[in-house]
Amino acid sequence: MKCPRCNTVIEEKSLPDRSLKYECDQCGWGVSGTGQEEDTGRSTFFWVKLILFWILALVILAGPYIGLRYAAAYFADIMGAPGGEGAARFVRGLNIHYAWIMAAYLVVCHFITPEYDIENMGIFGSGRYANPAITGEHYYNRIMYSLASFMIPGNVVLATFAATWRLAFR
Repeated sequence: MKCPRCNTVIEEKSLPDRSLKYECDQCGWGVSGTGQEEDTGRSTFFWVKLILFWILALVILAGPYIGLRYAAAYFADIMGAPGGEGAARFVRGLNIHYAWIMAAYLVVCHFITPEYDIENMGIFGSGRYANPAITGEHYYNRIMYSLASFMIPGNVVLATFAATWRLAFR
């Protein structure tokens, strides 16, 4: 049987009164032995997974900002910039624009899904990647594959937001 909420396979569990009970470990949906639907609550695995996704999302969102902020000061010290005016100007500009850049990145990740043909990338010229002649289509597929790879962190952040939204308003 599949769960009607999250479409994962669930197993029937035998109760002491010899009736059957279905319970989904993923979303918490369940049917008692009498056939009544009940919400059995969220499993511990669900909460651990959501917390780990939030930690990963925060690292993805804040990691580049923290790295760029401290790298500017570090490189200003190495290059011997007097007083670090350039680094201070860079950090002020980063403070203003970083949130807008990340918001635009997440919007692009939400609305654009690059499609590519992995069988037609022209890599190594043999085997799965059969065509040894490099063509424009190979370049297009490689660019779309790279773009899809670049969008993976944004999609992880969006999936975390969506899971939290479903949890809050379900």
